[in-house]
Amino acid sequence: MGAEESIPLRYVAYGWIGIVPQACHNTLILIPENYATLLWGWPNRFVERMHLAGSEVYLRGPYGSKSHFPAGIDTVEQLKAVPKSFAGGIWTDRIDLVATHRRMMSTD
Repeated sequence: MGAEESIPLRYVAYGWIGIVPQACHNTLILIPENYATLLWGWPNRFVERMHLAGSEVYLRGPYGSKSHFPAGIDTVEQLKAVPKSFAGGIWTDRIDLVATHRRMMSTD
């Protein structure tokens, strides 16, 4: 597991008591969609805490995909699972699909 993947694990250990580990400060944090609900305060409080720590949060595709690169949120099914209130970014290889679907969701 790389350093960027250990950041959420450190938060899992300390986030419930309100501590944002130093590793979570001033960085890009990619959260696998299949682990997001393990993060204390997901999505709103978690994203707010990371922004206050100077970090950007992106939701990405599931951990464990066969790609060497982080998988993206690339299907409508994955997008439907993203909370409407999520204030972070979406890591994707299908910006055309994501932009269209998110725009439609915001008008519902």
